[in-house]
Amino acid sequence: MGQHGKYRALVIAGAVAAALSQPVAAAPACRLALVLAIDVSSSVDAVEDALQRRGLAAALIAPDVQAAFFASPLPVALAAYEWSGRDKQALLLDWRLIETPADLAVAARTLGQSRRGYDDYPTAMGYALG
Repeated sequence: MGQHGKYRALVIAGAVAAALSQPVAAAPACRLALVLAIDVSSSVDAVEDALQRRGLAAALIAPDVQAAFFASPLPVALAAYEWSGRDKQALLLDWRLIETPADLAVAARTLGQSRRGYDDYPTAMGYALG
């Protein structure tokens, strides 16, 4: 069963929890930090990739999603990246505070217009999480 055998999922979950519990530098107040990940591994064809990007962009400006983003006076921090194999991750949208509908529209447009960086590497979820 490889390293960690049948407990692999538990080991990964523990490692993620440990990483998330580490203290970080002070940041502006936000009520949620949301990261969006786009799979660009070789199992995703060009049509599926375009669907992911357009779908995320459309979802961000959907009325219900906008209502959720602005349900509180505190902003939402948003980032997005694409991932595939080892060392094959690219930041599409660096962390930014979404404070207005215009901010959200810019983020949606950025994701919708982004272009795939990799398409010939297998999935490596561990590296994507890292």
